[in-house]
Amino acid sequence: MRDENSADGVADRLDGALLESGVDVDAARAPRSVVGHALLTLRPRKALRAVLGGFTPPGLAGTLARLGFDPLPAPDTYADIVRLFRSDDSFDRARVRVLGQLAGPITIGQIQALTVLDPVLIHRVVVQHVRSRDSAETLACAVAYLRRYCSSATDEALRASLDAWPVDRDIKLWVRRWAGRFDSAPALDGLAQMIGGGADIRLLTTGAELAAVERRYRHLRNMCGEVLAGRHAYVEYRPSASDADTLLGVLRWTTQGYMLDRIDRPGYRLGPDAGMAVLRNHLRASEVIIRGRTPVKPKARVAMAAWLGVYPWGRDNDVVEDDILDDVEERA
Repeated sequence: MRDENSADGVADRLDGALLESGVDVDAARAPRSVVGHALLTLRPRKALRAVLGGFTPPGLAGTLARLGFDPLPAPDTYADIVRLFRSDDSFDRARVRVLGQLAGPITIGQIQALTVLDPVLIHRVVVQHVRSRDSAETLACAVAYLRRYCSSATDEALRASLDAWPVDRDIKLWVRRWAGRFDSAPALDGLAQMIGGGADIRLLTTGAELAAVERRYRHLRNMCGEVLAGRHAYVEYRPSASDADTLLGVLRWTTQGYMLDRIDRPGYRLGPDAGMAVLRNHLRASEVIIRGRTPVKPKARVAMAAWLGVYPWGRDNDVVEDDILDDVEERA
């Protein structure tokens, strides 16, 4: 018995479709020749219906047409699309609905993305912007990570926010908005124990705290992303004196531990501040690496570096060993 998915099986079904259309086919012709003749003779929808055994799932022909006339680079994708439209699985039915909601042409990358997206992310807003399997996998990973540290990121809340999100707005901004709602973060518990402190010195550990700081320090951006990605942490010092500036210590993760990268003041004001020494000493006592000052004055250092072939590094009067500065570890 012929395999219905083999060239012979496809040729048999197309042969029947040709006969129904009044086209005679030489019984001695090779199966591949029959297939080629049918594709050149029959209307696309009729040929597709014959290949699928007489029934075309609703929407399948339109989806194939929106993929364009050129053959797909991965032929197996055609079988994946047919399987998707034939499936009774609830998530597959949701994927099919999303394809029908997309406007204009679609790409093979969007089809591949749909197959790997987390169920909560099967939404037209997502598929409109995520156009490859790799992008879909990284988005699913990022959202799963956020859900671990953001208690309000439930299935219902995520779906509702996607429903309200404009389809033409970058989906990265949606991820950042949810990042701003985190209420715990990886590795910050250990750092909080190291730093300790009291009412005047505290580690910022929630998205709400970081968002409030961003409003005061206008030059800072994406602080929540920096903390969740594990690159930076932020320590705020609020002196008890009413006329003293609030200071923000920016800590960077290195393979040697956390390092004080800099201390910022609101409005990015420059100049000495007595509170900086208080914050530095507290962090140093908490085993945070503190940048050291080079023993060579800036003018002499620049001259010696130029004539001795030493490449530029760090900032004037504020440098640390290069193996600590440059060896930044990205943590999962």
